Amino acid sequence: MLNMKFATTAAAAAAVVVFAASVGTSGAQTVVVDTVAEIVNFVGVRADQDLDFGSMTSPNATMTVEVEGLAGNSGGAQPADILGSATGFVHFGDHHPAIIAATGLPSTPVEVDLPTVGIFLTCSACPSTAPDLLVDQFEGGLGGVEQAGTTLKGNINGQSGQVRFWIGATLRVVKNQPVGVYTGTFDAIVSFP
Repeated sequence: MLNMKFATTAAAAAAVVVFAASVGTSGAQTVVVDTVAEIVNFVGVRADQDLDFGSMTSPNATMTVEVEGLAGNSGGAQPADILGSATGFVHFGDHHPAIIAATGLPSTPVEVDLPTVGIFLTCSACPSTAPDLLVDQFEGGLGGVEQAGTTLKGNINGQSGQVRFWIGATLRVVKNQPVGVYTGTFDAIVSFP
């Protein structure tokens, strides 16, 4: 979408009035009027931070790790909810929600559609028999407020020129998961309705 601004300079308009007054009605004259069109960058989207579940030991029972952004939209480490019980399971390290920022003109509405199905994290250095890790139950919001549903909604802030959404999810770690770094991606669809 283009935001176009057309302007006629006041000097050109004044020249028309003065010129027309000096020649009267006896002749037609042509006046060249400058016209301007400005094309601006209306909106932009960027991922300011990836979703990170942190580090953990391999459990002796199935565990879930949930990362949210309810402490605010600063994107720093948030408390992770650990569900399940396993001997020797330790969760540590930096863990935080994903942060998506949309920029544009003040008050522009923005929507982010979260994934509705799970994704899998894979380990490229693990044995081929290593099970993938399931990430599902995506959730998100603005600042410290979680929004219900799979579509997040907000407006571009007039002072900062942006709006920042956080996205968290639940990671499922199975019993005796092989040691390694598991990675994957998910799509968050950003629209400007």
